[in-house]
Amino acid sequence: MAPLLPPAGSPPIAQFAARLIDTLDSDRLLAELADGLRARLDFTNLIVFAYRQGFAADLVFTNLDIDRLRKQMEPYTSGLFMLDPFYIADMTEGRHGVLTFAGVTPEAFKDSEFFLAFYNGVNVLDELHFVVPLAPGRSVHVFVEREAPLEKFTTDEIAGLESLEPMVRSAIQRHWAWRDRAQADATASPIQSAGGIDGVIRNMKPGQLTPREIEVIGLSLRGHSSKLIAHELSISEGTVTNHKRNVYEKLEIHSQSQLFSLFLSTLAGQAA
Repeated sequence: MAPLLPPAGSPPIAQFAARLIDTLDSDRLLAELADGLRARLDFTNLIVFAYRQGFAADLVFTNLDIDRLRKQMEPYTSGLFMLDPFYIADMTEGRHGVLTFAGVTPEAFKDSEFFLAFYNGVNVLDELHFVVPLAPGRSVHVFVEREAPLEKFTTDEIAGLESLEPMVRSAIQRHWAWRDRAQADATASPIQSAGGIDGVIRNMKPGQLTPREIEVIGLSLRGHSSKLIAHELSISEGTVTNHKRNVYEKLEIHSQSQLFSLFLSTLAGQAA
């Protein structure tokens, strides 16, 4: 992997590692991680989320105003994170390490209501995650985001971050062991979303949607095109279209945006 060359005058990697070690059992760990990464490449936002299946996503740290960000991302933390392609790559596909936006998003993701609702609104140009597994169904994601006038992450920058990934992973895992001992998950918020995305879709019209219709709508909400859905489910595009039409009739809606709104309202009802 290509080395990540820090700007002139930035602290050496050994100093970065030492500061992480010194703060493993401290609330300062994530701030030191942010500072160490900032010394090696430019980014706009750094956000840390902890995920645990069956619970709301937990916004743990950011270089932004955390109270304002919590309010802004309330729909995400309450359950929309299940549509996040980084979360899906982690929890569904078991992918960890440094994951890039281009590497986890389906080809029609930028046309999805999830993208239009969350990415367009915050002007994120590029994003990658350090995805750190803690235990089955538990992980921590360190979001590293760029907005204009910065440019997308280069191949060398990504390779350099991958060279730091073992250090970041070890630090996060040991730090979370300390957090678990200190907090015992006392602040975790359970959410009523049994069955994940499929469970929310099923509850849009209980007892009315078939398993195949739920599969098709779930993939559509994740940003998959009809062509890719057909390929993944080994059915024709015409059949995909028929399933969508049947679902829209049952739900009494007429568009993907209305489907997304209904998903949001159903999710909110389950979390209440």
